[in-house]
Amino acid sequence: MDIVCRFCLEPKLIDTDPLITPCKCAGSVKYVHIQCIKSWRAATQNPDFIKMCQLCLTDYKLPLKHPLEEIPDTQCDSPWFFLSRPSVFICLIHYLSFGPVASLLGKKIIDPPYGYLFPTLPIAHIMNVFYLGCSTLAFSLYFAYYLSLIKRVKNRRLYAYHLMSMNVNNIYPVAYISGLFVSYSMIYVCIYPFGFLFLLGLPRYAHIHKQILYTINQEAEA
Repeated sequence: MDIVCRFCLEPKLIDTDPLITPCKCAGSVKYVHIQCIKSWRAATQNPDFIKMCQLCLTDYKLPLKHPLEEIPDTQCDSPWFFLSRPSVFICLIHYLSFGPVASLLGKKIIDPPYGYLFPTLPIAHIMNVFYLGCSTLAFSLYFAYYLSLIKRVKNRRLYAYHLMSMNVNNIYPVAYISGLFVSYSMIYVCIYPFGFLFLLGLPRYAHIHKQILYTINQEAEA
C-alpha cells in the first residue's frame, strides 16, 4: 500500500513538502504533509489541536527553523495587575511630585502669578524635576518586569531584529520606542501631556513583546 497523507490522501509530491510523522499515530494515519498539517493547525477551531494531534492526543513535533518561543501569560502575573494600570501611577506620581513642592513653597504655589500652571516659571520647573524623578522610578519598575520576560527569549537576534523593525504584525516597535523616548525627555520641559503619555505608553511594551514572539514562532514553522 502506498504511503499517503491522512489529510489530502496524496503521496509525497515534492521534496520541499515531504511526508512526516509528527505524532504517535500508527499505521497509515501517521503520515502527513508538512503543509497539510500547517493548514490544519491554522484552520482548526479547537485551540488544543493546534499543538496536539486530535487522534492520539500527543503534542506535534514539527521540523522548525529555530526553537519556538514561550508566549507569557501576563494576565496571571500579580506584578502585572499593578503595572497594567498606569492611571494609578499617574495619580501617585502627580501627588508625590506636588507634595514636596507644596511643602517647600507653601502659599507661593497658589498665589499670583500661579506658577504651577506655567512651565516657564521656576515653580513648575521644580514640579517637573520631581515628576521626572518619579517617572524614572516607575520606568525602573517596568524595566525590571520586562527584563524578566526578555531573559526567557530563546532567539535573541531575531527578537532584536523585530524590535528594531518599523512594522511587525501591524505594530510599530520603532515608533513606540521613539515616542517613549521623546515623551520622557520632554517631561522636564512640560509635565502635560508628555508625562502622562510616557506613563500611559509603558504598559504597551507587553503587547509588542508578545506580538514579536508570535512572529518568531510563525517564522519557525514557515
